[in-house]
Amino acid sequence: MRLDVGCRNAPSGDVNVDLPGYERHRDGMKLFAKRIPNFICASVYALPFDKDTFDEVVSYHLLEHLETPIEALREMVRVTKCYVSVVVPAFAYVGECKEHV
Repeated sequence: MRLDVGCRNAPSGDVNVDLPGYERHRDGMKLFAKRIPNFICASVYALPFDKDTFDEVVSYHLLEHLETPIEALREMVRVTKCYVSVVVPAFAYVGECKEHV
């Protein structure tokens, strides 16, 4: 089973997690949580799952928005049995994108 952390409006997991509380989400669009299958509102720093729950955890374009990405990675590793796959863009460095920290 796959968990997508920071799924935005393009979920790819069997379970999809994000924070919909912002008027403008990190990709500049409002998150439509009701349209996302198996959506759970949760912070990447406190995922509401037991250790080793998922076979795979994926996260696309999330870590560059976080103040403490290592803590987020630790939490993703905690809930997976096998794999954590993370994609971070190489095209926007600190200062180039106001949403990237």
